[in-house]
Amino acid sequence: MPRNEEYLRVLLISPLPPPAGGIATWTKLYLNSGIVKKNFINIINTSIKGKRLYNIDKRSIIEEFVRAFKIYYKTRKALKEQYDIIHMNCSCSKFGMIRDYFCIKAAKNDNSKIVVHFHCDTNYMIKDVFNLFLFKKICNTADKIFCLNISSYNHVNSISPDKSIIIPNFIEIEKSYINNDKIIANKIKNIVFVGHVIRSKGCVDINLIAERMPDLNFCLIGKVSDEIKHLPKPINLCYLGEISKDQVIEHMLSGDIFLFPTYTEGFPNVVLEAMACGLPVISTPVGAIPEMIEDFGGKIIDVGNIDGFINAIESLQDKKIREKMSIWNREKVKTHYSLNLVMEKIFKEYSDIRRL
Repeated sequence: MPRNEEYLRVLLISPLPPPAGGIATWTKLYLNSGIVKKNFINIINTSIKGKRLYNIDKRSIIEEFVRAFKIYYKTRKALKEQYDIIHMNCSCSKFGMIRDYFCIKAAKNDNSKIVVHFHCDTNYMIKDVFNLFLFKKICNTADKIFCLNISSYNHVNSISPDKSIIIPNFIEIEKSYINNDKIIANKIKNIVFVGHVIRSKGCVDINLIAERMPDLNFCLIGKVSDEIKHLPKPINLCYLGEISKDQVIEHMLSGDIFLFPTYTEGFPNVVLEAMACGLPVISTPVGAIPEMIEDFGGKIIDVGNIDGFINAIESLQDKKIREKMSIWNREKVKTHYSLNLVMEKIFKEYSDIRRL
């Protein structure tokens, strides 16, 4: 395709569904946005393959090495054409960062402008010496760094000053469930969780909370890990497993509170969906969650504080409080996290970077 000043040529290195994880969902929405259709986008799909596709907890070193080599090879092949922007989405996993670094290095040698997009809380994920070494290399190679939250922004700035910007995740606000008023129950009855049902998402904590609140129903939606499956659970807690997106939304719309006692996040899409459905959110001070709900959309409780979560649920029994939170959450989504709004910000950054 001939070069033209009216559009940008972007090589996006990112996973696509399946599986429908956070970054893959982001990629799907990105490709469906109106502004993308006015530009030229090529994608290198980095989604997991093989046995891990069916059991995300099982990692084969050989399969991961083969996948990394294929992604690197496809990236080098794609770089035979000229791009204005190389946009690399990084999950910050150790093996993934090795692959991402070599792909970014290849792109830099091609003189393209590099955008690195960290889809995690880097301050939490980058712990050991080797990971930190790779992280610094990636940050210093990039021309621009997109972060999901203030914690990551400050972390990146301490390594590569003046390169980072906060770019939140997005949602399609045209969906009917965002624009229809939520019916607020007089009393709390149904507590909803959505995500991987694993220890690091706070699901053991939810089990303990449910034991102490037998009058409430706790519904956990998502793939259940073997560890959680083998735990004894109270009768008021159920695992629905993986269900369709429409069914997830139905449960959110009929729920009274979204409980998400996670230990680490970047910018969780499930919290964004819960806010769009008008659910008050009770969660932890990790990733972008405090920035999302602020002091008006729910309650922030320290990780692992079971008494704190129970008190937070009880403090929201007043229907008027939940009504205010519901209205505020939906308005926040519409004014800050709409797909078109965030995508316009991303493409403005692309244009600015191209001129560097």
